[in-house]
Amino acid sequence: MTNPSLIKMNTINLLLGKFKKTYIQKRKSFQQAFLFVFLLFVNTSSFAQFGGALHFDGAGDKVNITNTGNVFNFTTGTVEAWVKPEASSANRSFLALRTSGNNRWSAHINQNSGTIGISSTSYNTVNAGPFSANTWYHVALVFSGSNIAIYVNGVFKGNTGNNLVSSVTSVPFTIGNNDTSYGGEDFFGEMDEVGFGLL
Repeated sequence: MTNPSLIKMNTINLLLGKFKKTYIQKRKSFQQAFLFVFLLFVNTSSFAQFGGALHFDGAGDKVNITNTGNVFNFTTGTVEAWVKPEASSANRSFLALRTSGNNRWSAHINQNSGTIGISSTSYNTVNAGPFSANTWYHVALVFSGSNIAIYVNGVFKGNTGNNLVSSVTSVPFTIGNNDTSYGGEDFFGEMDEVGFGLL
């Protein structure tokens, strides 16, 4: 007669094996699908929506993330960040993967016009504001290859209609400006929780 305890233990081991296999598969898929860039404290007096934030002075401050394996050369996916602009009349670039020849894209916030713009094959904007100085906003850019949808604080604001440049570039993903050719567009304010969801 088979020991009921052994049957129960075999069943448990079988379920654990299936769970482990499923967990590893899902973990691998998750790692392939999502890449998050977590910003750390650089100023203990700066507190963001969820912890520490990086402050950008509008005069050259930036963070470059190496584009290893061209991981940032996606055509579909979501890029998001908490953004707190300080008072400025300039067209400030806060996130970018762009060369001096406007290859791929850069995202801009303009407090004067209350817009968020995307520079790619053209520069197109969406009325997404108003944006008050020293106020946190969650901005999400949803890329679909031939269009970029803009969300602010979870609310859809419109489509830019940009065709994303599909050619691969090895330039880094940049937080805080686009490239050295447009110094007047450096971001002025704070950012936190920059993240990617790659499809």
